[in-house]
Amino acid sequence: QHRMESEHLESIYASCFINGENEFVAAGDRNGTIEIWNVAEQKAIKQLKVTDSVINALASTQNILGVGSTDCKLRLYDIRTWRCFHEQQFECGAWSLHLTRDLKYVTYSGKGSDKCVVLRIQ
Repeated sequence: QHRMESEHLESIYASCFINGENEFVAAGDRNGTIEIWNVAEQKAIKQLKVTDSVINALASTQNILGVGSTDCKLRLYDIRTWRCFHEQQFECGAWSLHLTRDLKYVTYSGKGSDKCVVLRIQ
């Protein structure tokens, strides 16, 4: 069991393993920051300011990190460059999201008129 405590994040709201492996964990907080942790070394290796809103949904596959937040946006980052390559506005904040392994589809769900959206990524 590893316990990771951030010196920078306030109240972690979402977390996920990067690419489904057990080497790195992404954690998002209420101030819109994501911190990447090396599990074996038990230390943060990267911080990424994404938004000023709460990050409450994270998912990862194939070097892509999906981020959902209360600003009602879905963002997809390439973790090799940490560049956001896709951003989409919805009518509700994300409560959960999932990326298919082949990254053809993303599910985005929350409360409101966009209760569950299946999005095809081009």
